[in-house]
Amino acid sequence: MKGYHSSRKHISIVLLLLALLGSTIGTITQTKQAHADSPNLVQNGGFEGDINPWYDFGGTAQTTSSITHSGNGALVMGTGQQGAGQSLTLEPNTIYSFSGWGKTTGTGEYAQITLRIVDGSGGQVDYQMPFTLSDWTRQARTITTPASISSATIYILKNVGSGYFYADDIFVGKGRDAEAWPFAANSIWNTPIGSNATYTSVPFQLESAYIYDGEPLVSTDANAPQRNAYTAGSTGANDFGQCNLDPAQGSVGISQGSLQLPDSFILDNWTRNPNFTPNNASGIIQGDGRTMAQFQPTTRCTTGGSIFGYRATDLDLYGAGIGGGHYGSGLSSTGGGIKPGELIGPGAIGHALQLDFWLERNASKNPPFRWPADRADYGSADNYCSQDPCKSNPAAFASFKPGSLLAITPSTTPESLGIKTAAGLKIFHALQDYGGYIVDDTGWYFQGLGADYGVDAEMESKYGYGFNTSNSATGGALDWYNDLNNIFSKLQVIDNNSPTTIGGGGTPRVASAPDFATTPPPAPVALDRTLWKVTSSLNTADINKVLDNNADTYWNSGQAQSSGQNIVIDLGASQTFNQISLDATADFARFPQGYEVDVSNDQTTWTQVFGGGGSGTSPSLGTFPAQTARYVRIQLTGGSISNQSWSVGELNLYTSANDVALNRSNWTVSASDTAGGTTPQLAIDGNATTGWTSAQGQSNHNAFQIDLGSTHTFRKLVLDDSSFPDNYPRGYLIYVSNTPNSWGNVVAACDNCTRDAVQSYTFPAQTDRYITIQETQTDTHPWSIGELNIYS
Repeated sequence: MKGYHSSRKHISIVLLLLALLGSTIGTITQTKQAHADSPNLVQNGGFEGDINPWYDFGGTAQTTSSITHSGNGALVMGTGQQGAGQSLTLEPNTIYSFSGWGKTTGTGEYAQITLRIVDGSGGQVDYQMPFTLSDWTRQARTITTPASISSATIYILKNVGSGYFYADDIFVGKGRDAEAWPFAANSIWNTPIGSNATYTSVPFQLESAYIYDGEPLVSTDANAPQRNAYTAGSTGANDFGQCNLDPAQGSVGISQGSLQLPDSFILDNWTRNPNFTPNNASGIIQGDGRTMAQFQPTTRCTTGGSIFGYRATDLDLYGAGIGGGHYGSGLSSTGGGIKPGELIGPGAIGHALQLDFWLERNASKNPPFRWPADRADYGSADNYCSQDPCKSNPAAFASFKPGSLLAITPSTTPESLGIKTAAGLKIFHALQDYGGYIVDDTGWYFQGLGADYGVDAEMESKYGYGFNTSNSATGGALDWYNDLNNIFSKLQVIDNNSPTTIGGGGTPRVASAPDFATTPPPAPVALDRTLWKVTSSLNTADINKVLDNNADTYWNSGQAQSSGQNIVIDLGASQTFNQISLDATADFARFPQGYEVDVSNDQTTWTQVFGGGGSGTSPSLGTFPAQTARYVRIQLTGGSISNQSWSVGELNLYTSANDVALNRSNWTVSASDTAGGTTPQLAIDGNATTGWTSAQGQSNHNAFQIDLGSTHTFRKLVLDDSSFPDNYPRGYLIYVSNTPNSWGNVVAACDNCTRDAVQSYTFPAQTDRYITIQETQTDTHPWSIGELNIYS
């Protein structure tokens, strides 16, 4: 993958630098606490002020205030082999998070942030976070320290390229990181196998090779740009994931809205090659630090360009983590994936794994998937169980399919399997303690395990061989192959895995996942649905079930999915939102397989803001840039693979925790003049069809004032005139004040305003009690306000 994971050449140079640095850094006592939950053991991890107490190796490391991720400082390193570091005091047998933000100045640059831990016998592990992108991106590792620790040192190294590297917000603290070990402790990925698990043997066939199914993951900055997303195009039979928007070149992608994406993040074109078909199920962590967009197969061909791939449901990194980008099952792109650091350190893998098999030879198709999967591969009806051994004995494979949880029985020991490699021992215990879910079809002669792209380079550096291996390998790579083959041969299906008995239930084999090291970012806030009205193009009688606060009751279309079927919500007045949730978990096989979200203020002009695929075993979640609108339409973009209808149990819209409308219950509103039959209070009654109207035509004498009842902090004002299209304000100033008789300071203005049904104005955060809107233009039409909202 271009510009994303380290090369082995880079790693060898870094090891030399680490050796030089390790002898020069003294121990530093930790005092600064950068996070509320777990103290940051790194001093001056934000590089505020000078570089102290970091040690500067090479003479060019210094702080800068001109390019920072947060605060007033960041570390900058120049050309050549430069470094900075400090020693830490860590406790043995303890789980820590290690994270940081970094950026380079262009193509060909390489730097890394590394945590080196040396145990009591002199053995060392380097947990490396490589940075090559020229945008601020975050990397994280969750590590377990050894039983004894001789030293722990954090390094920041710049060793390739002629440009600069910037680092900021370096953190080491107790607990796990949501990027490196995601999802809730009771997620399917983090729930151990239980004592009541029922094991069923299946005579599946193992192929002669093992690969890692690469899962690109990138974490964006809050200020990352929005870039368009399209479904995968193609220019031929073997380039299904091509970045193509030119009809003359082949099939083109269709719009899926936009998402935050670093401009310098590039993914090579996905191709279908004999014996190797990468799924490229990606995760793009958005700037809020908790929402992850997912695609498969993912391609991004040009700097600053669009991203291509089939967009799946978004996921909350702190949530259940079920649905996602593996279109062969509908399961998460990143849940269960092996993360960097997990195969090279002393700690156990603390989660279930992702497994790929050649399903044409092994998978049942009656039905072709089971919970927590909500689908099977396209063509499963013809392809699954079409070859032996399944074809000759399909009954024996009834429990083996996408979504199946496989695990090693408790009585099996690594000694009985002759496990030789350290990485093999980790895989053994993970599959015995947590199991692994079948998430996709390899389609070729190998088995696969989901893993981040950086895992392969780590194994090469640590053990002298990479992840991919076969029966023709030699030396340690052959031992690794034999270990995997012996482990996989002992996998059995946990047949009683279900939503209420994840892992089979009973006493867990091991302790559940630890707490997160830091407080999660604020969760989105659901909009009040009291005034909502909902309609549908089909089965109108049951449509109100999507708003009845009961996910177990649901609306169903009653017809097979087809393009144009829709649900429309009238919010009653314009509201601001940036996320939609469609919960079909009560009827999980009938989720909307492809849909778009459109918004409007007049039900005539619609704007698409999102497009993608749904999820059945978790709510379908779609995130988009904040919209202020009154009407929302969910519209199908195609049919379902199996001609299923579609269902929705609950429908919700969310807004950012930083974009919540202020409570209006204590407000007092007044106006300079008011037409008969209206009152200023109608501008805040929650009904956009009623409203305040001025007594005369518009002039610079008209004013409307809001008393919030007490001081509040706010940064946006929204006027909804959708029910009064001719009475929009032609021009105005917005004043804020803490004195009732003084209009105060101007924070926003509109001169020669356009005819917009909803007018939204954002300004620097203000902390005041009184807001005055004064007209500045004249017009024969009066001025009306259907609804007025102010946002924090």
